[in-house]
Amino acid sequence: LGPATPPALRRRRTSHRRAEPIPFPPPFLRGCVVCLSGYPAAVKDRLHSVLSSLGGTYDRSLSADLVTHLVCSESAAGGDKHREAVQHGGKIRLVTEVWLEVCAASAAPAEAKKGRREC
Repeated sequence: LGPATPPALRRRRTSHRRAEPIPFPPPFLRGCVVCLSGYPAAVKDRLHSVLSSLGGTYDRSLSADLVTHLVCSESAAGGDKHREAVQHGGKIRLVTEVWLEVCAASAAPAEAKKGRREC
């Protein structure tokens, strides 16, 4: 930019700054495979979105070889998926949607105890 450049153009070029990166939560749930139980479709959609934004994946079936967490509603406690998860001897962590929300809000994995009935 030389002295012949109009001041408005000079300001525009020199005032252009790089935009700050938008903070996204780190994918700290990468490797977590979550099954959902007892939620209506709208809530499931929201939970899927939160889960994928944190790096986790969703699996519809409750395969003990694959699923790491069962997120179940209060009404689903004692249901088929809940009983099946408990029968796997603590291999699948039992949590509620609050666990997923705490993970998202704190941008860190919340504690989920193996074999503990949390839902």
